[in-house]
Amino acid sequence: MWNDHYSDFGTTINPRLAFVWQTRPNLTSKFLYGRAFRAPSFSELYLNSMIMKGNPNMQPEIIQTWELAFDYRATEYLNLALNLFTYKISDVINFQTSTNADSQVGRGLEMEARWKLTKNFSVLGNYAFQNSIDKKYNHDVGNAPQHQIYLRSDWMPIPNWYLDTQINWVAGRKRPYGDPRAELDDYTMVDLTMRYKKLKGHWNFALNIRNLFDVKAFEPSPGPNSGGFISIPNDLPLAGRHFFAEMRYSF
Repeated sequence: MWNDHYSDFGTTINPRLAFVWQTRPNLTSKFLYGRAFRAPSFSELYLNSMIMKGNPNMQPEIIQTWELAFDYRATEYLNLALNLFTYKISDVINFQTSTNADSQVGRGLEMEARWKLTKNFSVLGNYAFQNSIDKKYNHDVGNAPQHQIYLRSDWMPIPNWYLDTQINWVAGRKRPYGDPRAELDDYTMVDLTMRYKKLKGHWNFALNIRNLFDVKAFEPSPGPNSGGFISIPNDLPLAGRHFFAEMRYSF
């Protein structure tokens, strides 16, 4: 349990709790609870300008999370994991009104599989889903993806040489309430890395190609009704195809 005291708003208590159960020799179950906070910033408390008026009586945002997790070792070479979660954020700080007027609830899950097919080839994959609602408007919180899939393969075609492939799919990014812009497009990015690594040697080399297919993708930016100081109407472009080379020498 954490006990934090601020001269601005007083004391906040934030407990953590975890139960871990070895359900079977190859299955571990967990239940977790946590409470945390975000203290209001100096601007949110005391700024006085044409854009925003601070509120010295602002209270911290409080988040409570509940998780149920399972880790299952199906075989010597296959490991599966599942995590279910829900959360509630209360006293959300509204930047426009300088009040703790909003609240937010969310739920979701994460699934992961690790599979070592051969001595020289393995695969990792995970899927994440989340649904977050702004209770004030009964509307999706926006900007965060509802669906994500990540796949990675690690292959050693010849001794000391490794080829890693990564695929990242991002989908379902809605706009916050009041943002008139169209929803962001989904995107899939592929990265490749070729690495030479010798455990007892001194030199390691790597060549990395990111966004292999030069996908045009964007991350959300503050919109015209976001209440912030800056509005970026056309979102934030991610990097196109680019390359990295790396060389390491160990003494």
